[in-house]
Amino acid sequence: MWEQARAWLDDEQAEVDSIQAEVDRWTQLKNEELDLELWRDYDKGAKEAQGRLTEAIVWRDEAQAAFDAEDSAKQDREADAAAAQAAADAERVYMERDWAIWDLEAEIADLEYDIGGL
Repeated sequence: MWEQARAWLDDEQAEVDSIQAEVDRWTQLKNEELDLELWRDYDKGAKEAQGRLTEAIVWRDEAQAAFDAEDSAKQDREADAAAAQAAADAERVYMERDWAIWDLEAEIADLEYDIGGL
C-alpha cells in the first residue's frame, strides 16, 4: 500500500508541476503581450490553466494525506517489528544467561560433591 500511495502522490505532484508550468507560460505570454486581443486570449488561457491547477492541487493534497497515513502506518509497523525483534533478542540473551547460570550451578554442585567425598 505504501508504494501505491507514493506512486499516486508522485503522479499528482507531476501533474501539478506540469500545469504550474503551463500557467507560468500563459502568464509570461500575457505579461509580454501589447496587443489587447492577444492579451485577453492569454489571460483566458492562464485562468483556465489556473482552474485546472487548483483542482490538481486538491488531488495532490489528497494523495499527500493518503501517503502520510500510509507512511505513518508503515513506520508504526516497522517500530512494532523492531520492538518485537528487540524483545526476542532480549529473551534469547536471558535464556543464554540462565543456561550459563544452570551450567555453573551444576559445576558447583559437582565440585561440592567431589569435596564432600574427600
